[in-house]
Amino acid sequence: MLLDYRLLHGTHPNSGPERRDSLLFSFTPGWRGLPADVRAHLRRHPALPSRSDSGARSVAWASLLPDFEGELADLPVNRRAPASFAIDSRA
Repeated sequence: MLLDYRLLHGTHPNSGPERRDSLLFSFTPGWRGLPADVRAHLRRHPALPSRSDSGARSVAWASLLPDFEGELADLPVNRRAPASFAIDSRA
C-alpha cells in the first residue's frame, strides 16, 4: 500500500497470532531545498534515530539520513480543505 502519511488513516487491532510487519517509505524532494519548517517537521519522524542515538549515526549509511540542525517542531494540522485548488504554473 502506498499513501501520503498526512492522510488520516487507521486499522483494526491485530488480534491474531501472526505479526503484521510493514515498511514505511517516505519521499521528500530535494531535502536541502525544503523550507526549514518542513525539514524541522520531517526530521521528527519516529522512524529516524534521535539526535542522542549516537550508535545509529556512526554506521556507514548514516550520511544518507536527513538531518536538520535547527529546533525540531511539528507543523500545524489543517483539516479544512480549501474552497478551490490551484496549480502554480511557475513550478
